Amino acid sequence: MQGVVPSDEWDAFLECLRKRLPSTFRINGSGKYAAYLKKKLQEKLVAGLQTQGTLELDGYAVQPPRPIPWYPHDLAWHIDCSRNQIRKVPLLAQIHDFLKRENDIGSISRQEEVSMIPPLMLDVQPEHWVLDMCAAPGSKTLQLLELVQGTEGQASTGLVVANDADIKRCNLLIHQTKRMNSPCLVVTNHEAQSYPMVKRTTDAGQELLQYDRILCDVPCSGDGTMRKAPDLWRRWTPGSANGLHPLQLKIAKKAAQLLKVGGRLVYSTCSLNPVENEAVVAALLKHCEGRLQLVDMSQSFAPLKRRPGLVTWKVRGKRAGSKWFDAWDQVDPSDPDAGGLVESMFPPLEGSETALSRCVRVLPHHGDTGGFFVAVLEKTAELPVPASHVSQNARKGHQHTDNDKSDHRDVPAPTPAPAQASAPAREQAIPADGPECTEASVLETTVGPSDPQDQQQGQPEQDGMQEQGPKGILPKGQDVVAPAAPREDQGTLDDTPPSRTVLDPPKERPLTKSKKSSGVDPIVPVTDLDLLHSIGDFYGLSALPYPLHQCLISRTPGAPVPKKLYYISSSAKELLDADRRGSLRVFSVGVKAFERQSMKDGSVPCKFRLAQDSVRFLAPYVSKQRLALRLSDFRALLKHRCLLTTGNESSSVPLLSDPAAVEDLRSGRCGPGTCVISIRKDDTLEPIVESGLSLEEFTVTAWQGAKSLNLLVGEVESSKLLDALADQFAPAETKENKGESRKMRNRLVMWMIDESVVIFHCDAFR
Repeated sequence: MQGVVPSDEWDAFLECLRKRLPSTFRINGSGKYAAYLKKKLQEKLVAGLQTQGTLELDGYAVQPPRPIPWYPHDLAWHIDCSRNQIRKVPLLAQIHDFLKRENDIGSISRQEEVSMIPPLMLDVQPEHWVLDMCAAPGSKTLQLLELVQGTEGQASTGLVVANDADIKRCNLLIHQTKRMNSPCLVVTNHEAQSYPMVKRTTDAGQELLQYDRILCDVPCSGDGTMRKAPDLWRRWTPGSANGLHPLQLKIAKKAAQLLKVGGRLVYSTCSLNPVENEAVVAALLKHCEGRLQLVDMSQSFAPLKRRPGLVTWKVRGKRAGSKWFDAWDQVDPSDPDAGGLVESMFPPLEGSETALSRCVRVLPHHGDTGGFFVAVLEKTAELPVPASHVSQNARKGHQHTDNDKSDHRDVPAPTPAPAQASAPAREQAIPADGPECTEASVLETTVGPSDPQDQQQGQPEQDGMQEQGPKGILPKGQDVVAPAAPREDQGTLDDTPPSRTVLDPPKERPLTKSKKSSGVDPIVPVTDLDLLHSIGDFYGLSALPYPLHQCLISRTPGAPVPKKLYYISSSAKELLDADRRGSLRVFSVGVKAFERQSMKDGSVPCKFRLAQDSVRFLAPYVSKQRLALRLSDFRALLKHRCLLTTGNESSSVPLLSDPAAVEDLRSGRCGPGTCVISIRKDDTLEPIVESGLSLEEFTVTAWQGAKSLNLLVGEVESSKLLDALADQFAPAETKENKGESRKMRNRLVMWMIDESVVIFHCDAFR
């Protein structure tokens, strides 16, 4: 009836829905382990399975994991089994253990194949500011972060703002994205259709803060996820989409406002219903009056099987057994079957057929996936201001002084629709920017719990049916004070921050108002000169991308010494600086960089230890408190988590044996406290080639006490580093003894059996 599935493909479509949904996962392309993991997956795990012949599970043939053909650089993989079924196949147990461990450390993300499409079609570059309007549970946000951060160690000027309307889902979002430890991520808590319009001050005056890329993966009925969530079969009706359509359109309109001219917007759902898809896109195009154009993606990601968007469809009421309507002019408001219908749900009368065909529809049977819809749009000019808004501004202009709080509003408050308005009247009452853009909606800028990364989240990631929850009630105590120092492109600790009388006076007026009942610690700039210089001098921080006081924040206002300091990117700081009026409700920002330590004997002059979470960003700038170990000692530290620096070796804790490292400790070149540990380069150590990792990427933090070095890295990550070392180096790691080991590994053992020669590789010597 609707033409969603061609008639000659209907049987294949139904058959596919009856089958299990395969598992898919994506390798973190910006992580340092990306090349290593891909190589290990291809040459060891997959190659080992291919030698076992055909595997069977529940009567179906199971193929070894294989790359998803349309995903760039073989970074996304497909397994014929579901997550639960992988555990049932003994030969796949190694794959299961691999996926579990790498997912925990953040090297891979388990994500449905079709869910990977929208971030790729956004065409995100490292310098882009990206807004993910309905971000939870966070798999697409992780993908966006990977694209913004670029290659490992590359400084990014981009930013990802991940938003969700529900507090609990924000916690889930933080839990998912914590694995990336990205200073370029800001998590906000707003209803997407009411997302605040922030203005920033430039040399030319005030301008609206807009984004280069916006992802609208909106709440939907989720009928494309029936393979993953079979219980939807019992609850789904053709009219399920009707109640969501107005919200989806409001979110899309708000996104169009927040998008830069020349920027790209991706609207997507995990639904096949045209009321949630083409109808929203058509209404958005009509509203924007030619300022937004659909992009033809038919030639992009060529191996991806897809269908063009629908240009005509039918609509039915939400009531069970309602009749179908072909066009809006057939709808009688008094007809019980027309309840909840609005004009924007119907196909456009003319002019949009060619444009709508540029939308992308993915059907389950085309690639053994779920169902999905994607529309890619680009903004060619600023959107028109509705005449009603212009007239309201003209009438109100004389009522406000220059200091009136209303001068930051981008659009005056729309007139709410009457409670008993008819369906068409309700649709006409939907404003271009959502229901509220007024002073009442300008909310306090807040941050999540003092250390949301430390919280335990109990919800597994679900990428299917999403629901935009009600506006969350924040926990106690919010208030974010954005760093007030001016932004600079380059700088070091020697670029002294403004004096405390400017940034941190005892009675300084906060940049956002305090809410004593909220229970959430505010974000405040770190302006204590003694604290900043003690950190900079102790670790020898130099040549930072910008001054130290501009990249650190804390969440303990008023404390003599903050408990934790968080590292934020220049782009995140710029966003906080721009939001002077506190319209953004920031739930989380930054990655833990330094943590306060207590030393009763005062042997360590710096009160803060460097956190492993931020070592990838800060270690290149640390010139003091560095210690290079030869590979055997580095391996022992990862394995035992402790090395004795003096005394006799015990049965459980080895003794540091590297003379150069011992001398560095004895001479004080690396003093007590936190130190950055790396592998020493020397002539006898061959470079790491097979793993795809350089020696510089094996960097950890440790605590040097009076008699020992203690690792400050989690067990999962230390185990990962050990595996990466083992894949390249035998236990005897130097060139001299490695050559002998290689001869043993490659030696052939031959037996003469019944005039046949059987050759075995002695892998047992490995």
